[in-house]
Order: sequence, then C-alpha cells, then structure tokens
Amino acid sequence: MSQFGKASAKRSKPSYVNTIVGVALVLFLFGLVGWLFLNLKKSSEIIRENIQVHAWVAPSASKKQIDTLQHFIAALPYVKSYEYVTKEDAIKKLDEITPLANAIKKMKNIDKQTPVSQISSPVTTSTTSNKSEEKKITNIPSTNPNASMPSIPQVVPEVVAAAQSPAGGKGLSGDTTISLTGSGTGYSTAEGPIDMGFKSKRQPAGKFKGIEVWGPYDPPGQLGIWGTDVCVDFDICISDGACIDACPVNVYEWLDTPGHPASEKKPFMIREKDCIFCLACENVCPPQAIKIFVKK
Repeated sequence: MSQFGKASAKRSKPSYVNTIVGVALVLFLFGLVGWLFLNLKKSSEIIRENIQVHAWVAPSASKKQIDTLQHFIAALPYVKSYEYVTKEDAIKKLDEITPLANAIKKMKNIDKQTPVSQISSPVTTSTTSNKSEEKKITNIPSTNPNASMPSIPQVVPEVVAAAQSPAGGKGLSGDTTISLTGSGTGYSTAEGPIDMGFKSKRQPAGKFKGIEVWGPYDPPGQLGIWGTDVCVDFDICISDGACIDACPVNVYEWLDTPGHPASEKKPFMIREKDCIFCLACENVCPPQAIKIFVKK
C-alpha cells in the first residue's frame, strides 16, 4: 500500500515547465498586440510616406506651366517631397536601365572606329572637282590687265552648282534637288529636342526623293530637318534605330550620310505617306529628334 501511495503522489505533481511556457506565450502575445496598437499610427505614416506618384508633363508645356505645376504640388498638405526630372535627366536614366544604352554605345564606338579616309572621301572628291572647275575658270583671260587673281563671282557659281548636284553624279530632278555631299564640315552634333515650330522659323532647302528638307542645309555636316508630317532633325539624330524598329508600317529606311558629326546614316522617311500617326517612333527616340504632325 505504501508503494502504491508513493507512485500516485509522483504522478499528481504539476508540470512547472509547461506552465512557464504557456504563461510566456500569453505574455508575448499581449505585448505584441500592445506594441502594434501603440505603433499603429506611426506605421500608417510610414506606409503613406512610401507611396510614390508619377506625373508626366506634355512636351509642349512651357516653363511657366511647369513651374506653376511644381508650386501646386508643393502646396498640397499630403505631399512630403517632390522631384522634377528634366528631359535630359530622364534620357540619361533611360539609357542606364535599358538595353538601348548598350546599342547606342556600340554605334558610337563604330563611328569612332570608322577610318578618316572613308569619312572625308566624299568631301575630298567634291573639293577636287571644285578645284578642277576653278582652274578652268582661272584660265579665262581677264579683261583687267592689272588683275592678279580670278574674280570671285566667276568661281562661286561653279562651286554652288557642284554642291547642288545629287550624289552619284546624276542631274537634278523634280524629286531630288539637293545633295548629301558638299564642303560643310565645320559642324558638331546638335542637341535635342527637335524644334516643334521649325516650319514657321525655317525655310525649305529643297527635296530629296520627294521628301521636303528644311534648312539651314550645308552638307555633309549640317542636314537640317527632313519631312512634312513625319519630321526628323538629322542634325540631332544619332541613328540608334529605335524608330525603325518601332514603326509598324515601315515608314523609315536607312540613308547613308557620310561625314555627318552625329552619325553617318539616318532614318529616311521614304514612305511618309504610309504613316498611321501612332507616335511610336516619336516616343522611343532617345535624343527626341522626331516630331509627328498628326493630320486632323
């Protein structure tokens, strides 16, 4: 009987370990709920402050309109901070985060590796031709016995005529009245975006395969703006090819422009009349060299 009573006494002892663990869990849950309740307001503020809102400004917006929009946003009570990113900064960020940047760098490296003889050959040919024509003119006897040099008016018409002759030595035609070669080599790459009001500021310089070309035009270094509805500033274009890839109706094709400082080929809008005005090419152009005039 005594042994049976001892065994019953051992089994009836409480388990202190389970009790301690249970109390600890209950206290931990109460503490967690209390901490969440006390920090609920702070947590909601953190969540609200991490919400970002992006607004895109239309390309036609003036500086005054942009400044007015910034002041309006800054005056809102729930705005903690704001940042205005310019077109140039946005292009740089886009180049850094998209594969297009690598394509542009490769294209620039190819342009840098192009032999100088290939770049200057069209100009050299034109200059040689001009010199030969100039020599022919200087052999004309002068009516003034005291004249030691040929008259400038006699030389200039021949040079202009040579500059206006289309590439390949073909004569002028109704569809092509300008040449891609000439003596204009002292130019550097122009910066975007394209001047959207160029039609009221520039004069037509001629046509190339029926496409209107707006001056100033001094090939091969200055080519102006090409097109009537699909317009590309060839002096800004870096020939990255984004517009050609984006166009769903194949408006563009490559046109060789040797000697141009920005790039030696340009997207030529040979099928301008086929444009459906989707604005895809205008939106993907990194230097913003394209303007599409939508027909109403």
